[in-house]
Amino acid sequence: MVITGVAEHSERVGKLVYLDGIVPEHGQSVFSLIRGLETDFKQSADRQGLVPPWAPENFGVTNPEDIAWMTPRLTPMPLLTHAEKLHAPRMKAKTLPRSFIHCRQFGLGGFGEKIRREGGTVFALNTGHDAMITRPQELAAILLKHAW
Repeated sequence: MVITGVAEHSERVGKLVYLDGIVPEHGQSVFSLIRGLETDFKQSADRQGLVPPWAPENFGVTNPEDIAWMTPRLTPMPLLTHAEKLHAPRMKAKTLPRSFIHCRQFGLGGFGEKIRREGGTVFALNTGHDAMITRPQELAAILLKHAW
């Protein structure tokens, strides 16, 4: 969501790489794109509108050392990060070269297919959502070869 919005408001962005992320259109939110998530998040949010962090295992992290490192660093996230609609009426993101890195063990691959249909490039890693933890070398190789 964020990089699409940044592209809309910056002249300094020359390429977008979605790392197993959401690829929205103007006026969409995470909740409008991933059905069922809103109910779960609203039920788990506290009075300040913060949603507890998910466990590392929910993102495909299974190495006990990685889990031990990640767990104390996880923080609640504001409900609004998922509820707020993207304001990008010009959709400048679609005018830029775009790539999508699909982490096959997580459910966001449909957004990669959207990027492919719209002329972008899709790369795949056989890992969960947190590739920077579980497959850092492979992720870095993709970014260095294709994202610069």
